[in-house]
Amino acid sequence: MIPIRPILLRPFVAYNAEHKHAFRLAARHFLRNLAMALGAPGHPLRWNEGGIAVSGEATLHMDDLYVQVSQSLLTGKPDVLYRSCRSSTDYCGNQNNTTDFRSLTTEEGQTRFINHCRALRKAEQQRRKSHAHV
Repeated sequence: MIPIRPILLRPFVAYNAEHKHAFRLAARHFLRNLAMALGAPGHPLRWNEGGIAVSGEATLHMDDLYVQVSQSLLTGKPDVLYRSCRSSTDYCGNQNNTTDFRSLTTEEGQTRFINHCRALRKAEQQRRKSHAHV
């Protein structure tokens, strides 16, 4: 199971440099572990610091999956935005999906999330194969 550090469950880390730094480390740790769970370790992670009023965004951008960890400006809750994509330079991707970190604190919740990520990757890979034969 991927460890969920407590800062990822804390609302509103903006305006607090110490919390924002801890959020950055925890988000990157989560994404590194997610990449390993998906059988794709070693993908580079990006960090967008943003301004003082936001949490910042940690991103894992693979050739077929885009995953971003940040806090909602509206609710202050940390969440994960994820979608399939056509390449590591596709910043629009397909349909957005989100999940709250609270749902990832259980093995069942993580399994459901990881399986959905795997299904999105597989669908994108199949789409590529079908277009390659046209």
